[in-house]
Amino acid sequence: MKTTPIILVPGFWLGAWAWDEVAAALRADGHDVRALTLPGLESADADRSRVTLADHVDAICEAVRAAGRPVVLAVHSGAG
Repeated sequence: MKTTPIILVPGFWLGAWAWDEVAAALRADGHDVRALTLPGLESADADRSRVTLADHVDAICEAVRAAGRPVVLAVHSGAG
């Protein structure tokens, strides 16, 4: 059975790692899971001077488009 893809989006100042435990549990149950790290949040030293909220929205929309079918989108904090 093919499951609906799940895209996990962390809040501000967090990367995909914030979803590690949740993603592992979902994958163990057979789900197709992708956790995102939004632009400018790749590391504590990342240059965020030109990153906008629109860049974050674009990254999320691109992940949804890349799935090629409807997804479950789970967002946390600033991403929601």
